[in-house]
Amino acid sequence: IHVGAAAAAVPDTLARQLKRGGRMVVPVGGSGRQELLQLDKDEEGRLHEQALMDVLYVPLTDRHLQWRGEGGGGGGGGGGGPAAHAPPHA
Repeated sequence: IHVGAAAAAVPDTLARQLKRGGRMVVPVGGSGRQELLQLDKDEEGRLHEQALMDVLYVPLTDRHLQWRGEGGGGGGGGGGGPAAHAPPHA
């Protein structure tokens, strides 16, 4: 599993999805400091964590925090095109 945005902590739901022998790479941390972590699940189901390097990713958010609704402004890119006003997908 590769997580493409920084989480405050390793997401438990994703860690539980790892199969034995599986690997997840996830950036973890806040706006001040983030690390790219590698988590490996061994054959007994135990997780092993290794810090790989310092990184800088955008924050991981849920859909409700991303959705701004009709005419919803807010900062950052997007430009207000059709996708900016489309309802979230179920």
